[in-house]
Amino acid sequence: MSEGTPHKWVFQVKYHDLGVRGWRGAADALISGLKDELIKLTQKHKVPCHRYVLITNVVLSGVRHVGTRDKISDLKQKYKKRIPSIEVWDATDVSRMLDNNEAVRTAYLDDLAPGDFLKAVLKRLDVSRDRKRSALAAYLRHTVEYLAGARAQEAGDEGELPLAKVYVDLSLRLDRTQGEASSPEMLELWNEVAHVRKAGVPSEDRISLSDTPASSALLFDNFPTSMILAGPGYGKSTVTQFLTLYHAARLVDPAVASELEKRLRIPTEMNSADIGSTVKVRVPFKVELRRFAKWHSGLSPEKQPGHLAEYIASQLINSNVSGSLTAEDIFEIAHDNPTLIVLDGLDEVPGKDDRERVMKAIDAFILRCQAEEGDIQLILSSRPQGYANEFEKYIPIKWSVRDLESALFGEYTQSWLRQRVRDASERQDAVTRLERGMKSPAVARLATTLLQATVMMTIVKRKSEVPHERYKLYHKYVDVIFEREREKWPLVSEYEDELRRLHELAGYELHKAVEAGQYKIIEASVFRGMVLRIWEQFRGAQPTSTPLTKTVDEIIGAAANRLVFLSGKGEEQSDIDFVIQSFREYFAAQYLANHADADQSRVLDMLVGRGFFWSNVLQFYIGLAKPAEQITWMHSASQASTGPASDVNKTVSLVQYRRSLMQCLPEFSKV
Repeated sequence: MSEGTPHKWVFQVKYHDLGVRGWRGAADALISGLKDELIKLTQKHKVPCHRYVLITNVVLSGVRHVGTRDKISDLKQKYKKRIPSIEVWDATDVSRMLDNNEAVRTAYLDDLAPGDFLKAVLKRLDVSRDRKRSALAAYLRHTVEYLAGARAQEAGDEGELPLAKVYVDLSLRLDRTQGEASSPEMLELWNEVAHVRKAGVPSEDRISLSDTPASSALLFDNFPTSMILAGPGYGKSTVTQFLTLYHAARLVDPAVASELEKRLRIPTEMNSADIGSTVKVRVPFKVELRRFAKWHSGLSPEKQPGHLAEYIASQLINSNVSGSLTAEDIFEIAHDNPTLIVLDGLDEVPGKDDRERVMKAIDAFILRCQAEEGDIQLILSSRPQGYANEFEKYIPIKWSVRDLESALFGEYTQSWLRQRVRDASERQDAVTRLERGMKSPAVARLATTLLQATVMMTIVKRKSEVPHERYKLYHKYVDVIFEREREKWPLVSEYEDELRRLHELAGYELHKAVEAGQYKIIEASVFRGMVLRIWEQFRGAQPTSTPLTKTVDEIIGAAANRLVFLSGKGEEQSDIDFVIQSFREYFAAQYLANHADADQSRVLDMLVGRGFFWSNVLQFYIGLAKPAEQITWMHSASQASTGPASDVNKTVSLVQYRRSLMQCLPEFSKV
């Protein structure tokens, strides 16, 4: 075309709701829409056009032959005689242009990001004049600081590990049983998540519903409600921690967000630069339900009903950043901004009354959010055994966490060792010891959860061999941690036997109290009584090198900071809890196994009869038993009669007993 010929341009803007369609559906709709528009221009309306520009919020992918960029190139080639220049500006292009042109960005800010918290950032508002935004911004920074470290200390590991250096994008499995008997809404969602791409897509690019990265299920697909079901130590809380941290970092610390993105197993048609434009920015709130239940039960009657929004305002924000937000402010945030609500650990609220109160508060919160017509993404989590379908009313897509496959186990252990063992030769020594252990099928079967991988790493770091049974793995780990603490603390060195027994007593009493809904942590006065009780059992009237009161105070003071597996909780750190639930269950089993007056068979019957909340304790307890006792239990289960058909209770009890033993078979000795 000659230089003086006027050019006719056509601009079109296409917005696709990624929250509804997901990024895959939006990409397909983009190509389909582009085809339609080109047909309209060239055939239906026959509009003269020299340059056509389509602007979209979708990110173009670059997978060879099947990505959106190659499909657009094919369309350009097809229409080049009628429209010499066809361009598509995707979300990445638009973001780059806005970053480079502040005048445009600020002039059209209300159209670009209405009500979004990022609007305040882009306008560079003086947040000191706006207390609500100031408190929210401070909360987000606190969240990044608080959650940036992997919860390694909670597994007994020393010091924090940066989550951005050790996080692995765990694999999830879609719960395929949830579709047929569910509501039409659930069927519609299930069909959407079960969508497998067309036959033209190479098999390696298809979605595997039994092996989906957590990022794909919970970040990219963006379903309104998702639930993570997993046993102890599988990493469900780590996943929710990552999601909360990532969303907070995107708002206040992009550098951290960028580092976190490097840990994701992104789809092949995306690159890391695409993630920021694909995943919707959300204001995150992560609620640990056992803490919410404790707060809720501690409210005075006049302060009931104790709404979840009030807890978020007072406990997550105000208490951490000296804010003054109210429940109404939380609903305003949820109305104005895309929001992530994480409700973590329903199984840790086992008491019937507690759970009913918690669910009532959650229901009220969700109903209000729906009335506000906010864009809410809800992420739920629980152990499968502790879940009685309480969340089904929210129509969640349910995912279970898969066993840690060898590639992810290797990725995690390598990252962990790089952070924990700086000396190359010592690190290689630990790797060799781990590889030697992993040659055993029994050890390989243990390398299935993040917690057990951390346990193994700590053991080989201390130049020990990895045990072959689960209970022995934990037992060895406890020995390793006590050994480490002996080297650091004279208190542990002098009173190790007493402190081990204190852990056992605290584990059993706390687990029993949590089940009964009596208390969720050990109050300071109760813990002091436990210390005195253990002291009397071990020392009686035996004199000590220091007065008794001083010794007890030292133990309590140490626990308030961190005493092996015990840690201080509450505003003054004076209440005591275990750093992670699995160790509470391990020490509860130790207490039962070591109790002088306990009849082991009666204890076993009791644990079987107590149901899901004691199932992990049962597993540890069976592992701790002597082989002769284990043989007796198996013989009793196989020889027992179900009784007459009319005796339904006896039949049910026997089936429950046999099923419980079958689930614990890996813990039985090889005799």
